[in-house]
Amino acid sequence: MTVSNPHDHFFRQMFSDQAILADFIESYLPAAIVENVDLSSLDLQKESFIDEELQEHQSDLLCRMKQKNGEDAFLYLLLEHKSYPDRWVALQLLRYKTRIWEAVHTKGEPLSPIVPVVLYHGQPPWTAPQHFYELARTPPSWRPFVADFKYLLFDLARIGDTNLVGRAPLLAALLALKHIFTADLELQLVRIVRLLWGDANRQRALTYLEVIVRYATVSGKMDEDTVKKTLRSAVQQGEKTMATWIDKYIEQGMEQGLQQGLQQGLQQGLNRQLVLFLSHRFGDIPIELDAQLKQLAVEQLEALTNVALDAVTLDEFQAAVANLKPTE
Repeated sequence: MTVSNPHDHFFRQMFSDQAILADFIESYLPAAIVENVDLSSLDLQKESFIDEELQEHQSDLLCRMKQKNGEDAFLYLLLEHKSYPDRWVALQLLRYKTRIWEAVHTKGEPLSPIVPVVLYHGQPPWTAPQHFYELARTPPSWRPFVADFKYLLFDLARIGDTNLVGRAPLLAALLALKHIFTADLELQLVRIVRLLWGDANRQRALTYLEVIVRYATVSGKMDEDTVKKTLRSAVQQGEKTMATWIDKYIEQGMEQGLQQGLQQGLQQGLNRQLVLFLSHRFGDIPIELDAQLKQLAVEQLEALTNVALDAVTLDEFQAAVANLKPTE
């Protein structure tokens, strides 16, 4: 699955690492699940069950593990990367669960449990229902006739940094996701660099550091001078290897990545502000409209800000968007 959103891209890069994914499962899933699966059998699946029109909005990871009794068990891990809660996540997850079971059934295999996990790192509190029956407005006496399940919610913004657990790579990934929207990202990046540098495997640490630094820059959250200053301030006395890597990283193209990242970040920031404003005025925004806005240039988004202020209805705003040509 091709994901252009930097949050999606970062999530898939980090959590597709089986060591990080296994650490997350072991650290954050209910003990009743962890105690009954063989983490050494963890097998990351290549399939994605997200509709093409949704691929700009979220990222899915599916892995299969053996139960300790020898049966297969599925863990379905979904990151909802919007900066506001999505009321319909339970419906989306139900669709994905059905598709997974259909794929398993087609192979002639028995159906297995699927544990859906929503990893949310937006700032507003998550208010979407965690039980599917809540979406269907089901009276208690009718619940036996309505498909139901509960997804596990991992809401990073509501978890204190000191309560985050796991090994250095997982902690670094979670801190980056949690603080990408906060004002203390600069301080957190210093912490992340030093955290990863304490990993015994220095080559692996360098790989993770590059992914995280690029996430901070491509998302447009830090300018060039700040990134350079932050990276160099993270170097502790005597750490020549880290200093050498940082100098090399800066010299070999960080400037190019930053320039691209700043423009992309401005575009995404304007898009996010428009979506939030429209949601506040008109309620839920159609997925198609959100996808259209992501294709527009900074200048077009700036012009649409005035349209959003004056529009009486959402249809009026959508008509203005339809008259614009997407950027190449």
